[in-house]
Amino acid sequence: MKIVGTVDGEPLAYDAARQPHRLDPAGSVPLDPAAVNAALVPALTAAASSIWPRDWADGMSASLGVNRRGLQRDRILKNGLHPDILEALALLAHAPESRALGDMMLAIGTYASTHGDGPHPQDDLDRAEEALGTCMRVLRRLRRGKTDKSTDSDA
Repeated sequence: MKIVGTVDGEPLAYDAARQPHRLDPAGSVPLDPAAVNAALVPALTAAASSIWPRDWADGMSASLGVNRRGLQRDRILKNGLHPDILEALALLAHAPESRALGDMMLAIGTYASTHGDGPHPQDDLDRAEEALGTCMRVLRRLRRGKTDKSTDSDA
């Protein structure tokens, strides 16, 4: 089971068949997917808006490579979201720098989608990771020797 959040103060988890469960000391209690999905919509909107405040559905779609239609309210009510996506949203939304992480995710996801031409999405992410490494080397070189976090424009 994958824990993705809480329900009534207890862990909310999904099994391999995407059935939601509430985990309590007595064990696992299966939950009605329709009820969980209905509660999921406002929680998802709040979490995703903290990560991608300009347009969470576009940001989430481009960053995570998910179909934007699957993020529509009626689709979430009917199908929910994959537990891996819920887990990622919880992780990103609870980070103190959630908006900055969202910007980075958007840049990396967009790069992978735009410049990747591999046979598998992992190949596109590998290429994006190489590009990210190039950017980090440039930033380290340009910021080397700086003694404070000033915004010195005379690099």
